[in-house]
Amino acid sequence: MSESYENDLKELKEKLKEKDETINSYLDRIEMLEDNIMKLEALIDEAETKGSFDSEKVQETKLAIELTDREKKIRELKDKMGFLRKETLNYRKRIEELEKEQDKTTNQMMSDTQKEQISMDTLVKELQSKINKQKQIINSLQQEGGAYASSSKYEAQLKEKDQKIQDLENKIQQLSKKEAPDMISRSLTEELQLKLNRTRQQVKVLQETIESYKKAGTASTAEPTPVDTEMIEKLEQQNAELIQKLEGKTNEVQVLSQKIEELQKASSTKAPSKPAEATAPSPLISDLTKELQEKLNKRKLMIEDLQAELKILKEKATTKTDQEGYIEELKEELASKTEKIKHLQDKINERERIVQEADVSKLDTLRVNELKRMIKELEKLTNQQREEIYALKTK
Repeated sequence: MSESYENDLKELKEKLKEKDETINSYLDRIEMLEDNIMKLEALIDEAETKGSFDSEKVQETKLAIELTDREKKIRELKDKMGFLRKETLNYRKRIEELEKEQDKTTNQMMSDTQKEQISMDTLVKELQSKINKQKQIINSLQQEGGAYASSSKYEAQLKEKDQKIQDLENKIQQLSKKEAPDMISRSLTEELQLKLNRTRQQVKVLQETIESYKKAGTASTAEPTPVDTEMIEKLEQQNAELIQKLEGKTNEVQVLSQKIEELQKASSTKAPSKPAEATAPSPLISDLTKELQEKLNKRKLMIEDLQAELKILKEKATTKTDQEGYIEELKEELASKTEKIKHLQDKINERERIVQEADVSKLDTLRVNELKRMIKELEKLTNQQREEIYALKTK
């Protein structure tokens, strides 16, 4: 239970951190809007003293507001680009490390296979050299004819050949006991290893889903702690303060719009001979006020969404009776997933056993068959040599 409480507390802290970041962004936005309102108030005061609006100054203030907004967006994008560059550098370093490890393993595997191939080649060369020596002895006996007439020499040579054959058979038995990799069995082993990795990946995915279900179950059954209630109250207080500030800003905008209307009426009554100069700046001011009003309304809607989300979180943290059926479903699903995992684990054990048997038995059978074939060839050669020696003796 303590772990579940710690997990819930960690999640709430992360959400609280996100909310604080959004609140700080809204506060920055409100501060910028306050600066814009102060600029507009300065324009209105100047218009009240002069009796008319300066269209150039109004246009300059509008462009300055847009320019500050764009500069802020550019700064945010630059910060994001910096974080992305750091992430790309980290990923590149990781890729280079993985490539180095992969090259190292491949080089090691190639060196092992080359060593095994060299050992087999040396054995074959030794056998071939011995066969060539025997052929040379037979040819020399055929050329010399009756020079080796004594039977004792032939018997000694036959014993020597039998001893060599016995030594070769012992070497072959020793080699058959050793585990040496073969190209045919290696392909079968790789195929079985791939299947085993796939099943392990499936088991890993199922375990992750089960852990997520467990977390969901613990989160739904967890009771709210005093720390959680304090966090929720703090969020509610911050949201209430933001709503009050927004209401104050909307009131200020309404007052400003009323002042603008009054100034428009006053300018139209004071200067009837120049209606174009008095009425020309009014659309610009009205556009600015409309834009500010729309932006404030958007922020108000976003804070209302945050309030609704906070209410949902509070309901999830305080109510657990409505979620008992959902918890039972999660438990049933968890039981079915555990059964699937057991079934897959049995399959994995069976495949591992098959892989091990295939590795050992396939290697042994192939090696033994090859060595038996070599023994038969050697026996044929020795029999031929005996027959040739017997024929020479009879001459």
